[in-house]
Amino acid sequence: MHATSYENGLTLSQVWLHAREICTAKKTHWPTKQGLSGRLSELTGLGMVKTQSHVQLVDSESMQFRADKQPRWFLA
Repeated sequence: MHATSYENGLTLSQVWLHAREICTAKKTHWPTKQGLSGRLSELTGLGMVKTQSHVQLVDSESMQFRADKQPRWFLA
């Protein structure tokens, strides 16, 4: 997860695959993607992990936004 830009960050699926490999090697329980997302959010709050996503303005009158791309994760 060593990256400094959105393009180099890892998607949730990529982080999950790395976590699954580590858990398999250590013979521990694999996290679910939802559970891993929660842990990544906690680490973001602690400043240990950084996340970046792209949001697009869909309608300026109603100020409606939508996620343009999936968030990416990397070490802070």
